[in-house]
Amino acid sequence: MEDRFASKTVTTVKLPPTVNGEKLRKIMADDFNILLSGGLGETKNSVIRIGHMGMTAQSKYLIKREVEEF
Repeated sequence: MEDRFASKTVTTVKLPPTVNGEKLRKIMADDFNILLSGGLGETKNSVIRIGHMGMTAQSKYLIKREVEEF
């Protein structure tokens, strides 16, 4: 992707083919109270999007724990 399309408010992470994006988002929400977004269109289940603006930009919301299931 060209830098001109990059967002300063969202980080997108491409998931390995073995990781189910929908399942990952559900585990993060249910077990860790962390909301992640899926991709859009053809990237719906192949990426996750992490917002980092507003309240979520505070250091107390940083992800400090690994998700060992993945």
